[in-house]
Amino acid sequence: MKQPSYPCSCIICKKPSNSLGIATHFMRAHGTDEQKDLFKNSTVAWKAIVKNTHESYEISPNFCKECNSPLSFQKKFNAFCSHKCSANHSNRQRKETGWSLSTDSREKISNKLSMFSGPYTKVHFKPCKFCNQNFLTTTRVQVCKNCQYLKWKNNKNQYSFKFNIFDYPDLFDLDQLKLLGWVSFGGKRGGKKNFQGLSRDHRVSVHDAKKFKYDPYYISHPLNCELMPHSANNKKKTRSSIEYLELVRLVDEYDNRGSY
Repeated sequence: MKQPSYPCSCIICKKPSNSLGIATHFMRAHGTDEQKDLFKNSTVAWKAIVKNTHESYEISPNFCKECNSPLSFQKKFNAFCSHKCSANHSNRQRKETGWSLSTDSREKISNKLSMFSGPYTKVHFKPCKFCNQNFLTTTRVQVCKNCQYLKWKNNKNQYSFKFNIFDYPDLFDLDQLKLLGWVSFGGKRGGKKNFQGLSRDHRVSVHDAKKFKYDPYYISHPLNCELMPHSANNKKKTRSSIEYLELVRLVDEYDNRGSY
């Protein structure tokens, strides 16, 4: 009768193990020096046997029955080196012997396949990127139906900056802008490239604004705008560099001074 197996742990190191291997673990890890040497020597001897077996097989390998190429050591008991060779060999034998499926077999296969005919498709179960609620979809969309209006193309404009940077010299370093210029990638019109230039960044990101439904007034406010090298802006991606409540406080204080 086969000895039952159940999970257990070592009484000394508490390492999880199996009842059939706990004795071996105990001797290898916590046994006497003689027991540890015994397992160590056994491991060395086994590695030597495996190495010799590999070397012996490389001298006289088995060959694929179809392409006659040597089989790897891992496939030494296979008849073919790949599924392709196996299929080619089987198909050629069928042609040579004239073998084909019987009418009864064809009918059984046809009936079986008819059970799976229809508009079947994969269904994806995923969390919405805005509300984080799980929803089902047959496509790879990342937004549920309730949050479709939050998608970038639908409401990006309400969070966009609509002011002129040069109207706020107290908020922006215009000298740095004059020195570095705006970022430019040339484009089809052959404009001058300037990869080191500055770009405008939302301190509280548009991504977070749409996700948490922030007030567009604060998101599009000049105090939420920051000039930074485009390379740094690109690395920042959709992360916010300031808390929304802090932005609201700063904007309210700024507006109360009558400067905006």
